[in-house]
Amino acid sequence: MSKIRILHIDDHILFTQGIQYLLSENPAFEWIGGASSGKEGVEKALKFKPDLVIVDYFIPETNGVDIGTEILKTLPKTKLVLLTMENSYLIIQSAREKGFSAWISKAAEKDELLSTLERVCRSEEKIFPEQVSIQVSPIQGNYKFDQLTKREREILLLITQGYTSQEIADKLYLSLLTVNTHRRNLLSKLGIKNFAQLSGGSGLGKLMEKKS
Repeated sequence: MSKIRILHIDDHILFTQGIQYLLSENPAFEWIGGASSGKEGVEKALKFKPDLVIVDYFIPETNGVDIGTEILKTLPKTKLVLLTMENSYLIIQSAREKGFSAWISKAAEKDELLSTLERVCRSEEKIFPEQVSIQVSPIQGNYKFDQLTKREREILLLITQGYTSQEIADKLYLSLLTVNTHRRNLLSKLGIKNFAQLSGGSGLGKLMEKKS
């Protein structure tokens, strides 16, 4: 059975070195390199064509989901795993929808990490939380995100990341009027008065109070 060739993208060099050591000790995996930025990560992925890319969500000037999306444009068969401390519902859902195979917390045990990496590469299995608890939901309370359309979830994710309406319009190639309409619909569907009510494990409420 051939080894699983892995590229790791994370701007924390010590963490990357730890992953490298962990993988080098396991005969199922082959470490092919690390990258500390989105640009470097995409370039190395296109050059080495790994079987699997592990990527953190928090990458300077971009994020892990966008990096993975860029890689899949050219390497659609490459498996993507989001290994991060970010545990918000919207980001996990975004990773799933953009083609990632799994989400793993950086707080996971070694055996869980290695098992997940092997499972997603040896099969078509998708490994995400079965149920999203309040702890991994960006809004405190009993809100139903299933009622949101894919576009609404995409816009809500960008709002919680601090993007302005104009920036969202530019990023998604929409008109400003369309984005503002979606914002009003989101407030109504989620039953909130403003996006400053958003909160969660990653401090999204504080981010919105500061940047929206």
